[in-house]
Amino acid sequence: MTADPGLPVYRRRIDVTSVQVDPCHLQVTGHLRDTAPVPESQGGDGHATFTVHEMSLSLLIRTSDLVVEDATADMSTFPHAECPLIAPHYAVLRGLSITKGFSRELNERLGGAAGCSHLKEIARNIAPVVIQSMTISRTPHTRPVGTTHTDGTPTPTGPAVGSCHVWKEEGVAVRKLRAGWVPGTTERPVPPLSRFTADPADAPGA
Repeated sequence: MTADPGLPVYRRRIDVTSVQVDPCHLQVTGHLRDTAPVPESQGGDGHATFTVHEMSLSLLIRTSDLVVEDATADMSTFPHAECPLIAPHYAVLRGLSITKGFSRELNERLGGAAGCSHLKEIARNIAPVVIQSMTISRTPHTRPVGTTHTDGTPTPTGPAVGSCHVWKEEGVAVRKLRAGWVPGTTERPVPPLSRFTADPADAPGA
């Protein structure tokens, strides 16, 4: 294949969708599709593409503790006839917590020759979507409460806490929750902390 600086050599797309299937469960499905140009030896001109991989992984997540209750893998396009033989093995994801050591357990159970690198990549993308789904859908009566803060107010805890600089413990997102912010009820991006605390010292850059 002749290199063309204006055309992709390889393209990977991963799409993850979460659906609330009942009050207690999320069904989160990731779909991966890799495409590449058709080789010149097969009549390609650099513009036509073929599918290298197309596969999906679906996890049923219990929302009370974010534990995987079921896992189903499927392959529709793959390079070797034997590739789909690994799909049933993804049932070993059952019982794993999405928030507690998920990446480590994923590597131990399905890393390297124990699994499929493409299905593993889907699984890695599913975990943060679960966290985002729970953060967006959380309401005051379901928001987890952890330890008590020094001023006597509860410190919110949950799957998003500790996931980034905004959601670090005692970070702005946690302080917004404590001050009354309910995810999904304000404009995006969520206003500064000072909007919720009415304290000028909490304004950005203060």
